[in-house]
Amino acid sequence: MPNEGWVVKSDDLKSWFNLNLKKLDLNEKEKLEFLDYWLNELPQANYYEIRLIEKSFLEKNVNLLISPQPDTLIRLNFYFKPLNKVISIKEPVIITPKRNGFTVVEWGGMLNN
Repeated sequence: MPNEGWVVKSDDLKSWFNLNLKKLDLNEKEKLEFLDYWLNELPQANYYEIRLIEKSFLEKNVNLLISPQPDTLIRLNFYFKPLNKVISIKEPVIITPKRNGFTVVEWGGMLNN
């Protein structure tokens, strides 16, 4: 699990996703599909701990076989944990991927209740 992440107030979740999914280079359709799924899937909580699972972990443990090989691969897998109160966590720096040619986008997450 990455050491960095975000703590987001429940009321701010949709706007947080809108801002950060754009920074992570999801297009409008991909962002709406993500929001439609996760905003309905996350249980009620005051806050959420959100961590972005590192690319190196995904490459090592969650292999993708895609043919033909994409020119750009965007993998966004989040870890979500409902919280009753705010915790302190260092925020990561988001590096926006650059889409080029044939692009594959994978998004998903894990929920820790």
